[in-house]
Order: sequence, then structure tokens, then C-alpha cells
Amino acid sequence: MCLISFKTLTAALRAVSVLKSAGIDSQAVNIDPNLTKRGCSYGVQLSCYDADDAVSVLTKKRVQFGEVFGK
Repeated sequence: MCLISFKTLTAALRAVSVLKSAGIDSQAVNIDPNLTKRGCSYGVQLSCYDADDAVSVLTKKRVQFGEVFGK
């Protein structure tokens, strides 16, 4: 599984909704704040197979995200 970090739970939930509209399954999760450079504590977990497409969709829809882990 891959993980995309977000600053807020609201942003992570918006990302899940945007990804669902694009046919990408994901779920919002709490992550260890020490995992990210900024101390983000929310993320979206998804298949690594979909990670590149997810990044493209989020960028196109202007959903700001942090790091992508597990790729």
C-alpha cells in the first residue's frame, strides 16, 4: 500500500472524494507525524498501482498534498 500525506483531515477527505470520482479506491487514515517532514498526521492510503494516477488526478483538481510514501 502507498500513502499520500495531507496537512488536514479535511484535505485528506476531499482527496478521497476526488479519487473516488476518478475510480480510484482509497481511504483516509491517521499517520505518524514523525513520518513526514512537516509533521502531517493525515493521509490517504491506496494501492501503489494507482499512486501515479492519484497524484495526477489530485494535481489536476488542485488538491494540495505532501509526500507520497511506498512508491
